[in-house]
Amino acid sequence: MDDKERVSWTLDGVLDISRVGDLRTELAGFLEAGYPLVIEAEDAERVDGALLQLLCAFRQAATVAGMEMAWGSVSQALREAAGLTGLTEALGLADAS
Repeated sequence: MDDKERVSWTLDGVLDISRVGDLRTELAGFLEAGYPLVIEAEDAERVDGALLQLLCAFRQAATVAGMEMAWGSVSQALREAAGLTGLTEALGLADAS
């Protein structure tokens, strides 16, 4: 990915199953383009299991595809949801700001 610009994607508001379809489409586009992605989630308010599953699947697919994915700022709500479900490591949130 040395010649590709890093793309920033904002993940905000209530992140529940009602948004998963649209977010999956957006993430699929990022995966297809292969640009390094930074997810900014400092304004994520409520996060449910469906969204966490989507993010885990995306992170795994990105890794397999050799695509760089990183976290920018992460809200307390996202950290807590990941922690309660045991997905902090799987999502790569341990070192996120």
